[in-house]
Amino acid sequence: MDELFLGEMGIPYLELELMTARSLMNKVRGYEKRSEREYREQWERTRMISYYSFCPIDPSDPEKKNLVPMMEWMPFQWDTEVNNDEVWEKTKAHAMKLKEESDQRWAKLEDNLKKRDVEQ
Repeated sequence: MDELFLGEMGIPYLELELMTARSLMNKVRGYEKRSEREYREQWERTRMISYYSFCPIDPSDPEKKNLVPMMEWMPFQWDTEVNNDEVWEKTKAHAMKLKEESDQRWAKLEDNLKKRDVEQ
């Protein structure tokens, strides 16, 4: 583990000793996300350079209608991944619905308690 934290991630030893498990995991997740983003960016550049280097451009077709789209020419797994914004909106809407239902249950419970207190 020290190889990852001290070596690859570059966390100083004293900082590592003072970190909680939660802050260490947050740092690891951030490192993994950054590494994944850099990996994808490198492959996106490679795809763009190779696409424009190897795909012939027909001078008689100024609108480039006959070119194969870049993502079809060299597809990557992440080209077809789910749009996180859409997932977030659906999750947020679902959470709001659950909150409203919970608020209604609490309001009903409070009303029942008030009625019981009035009766006593």
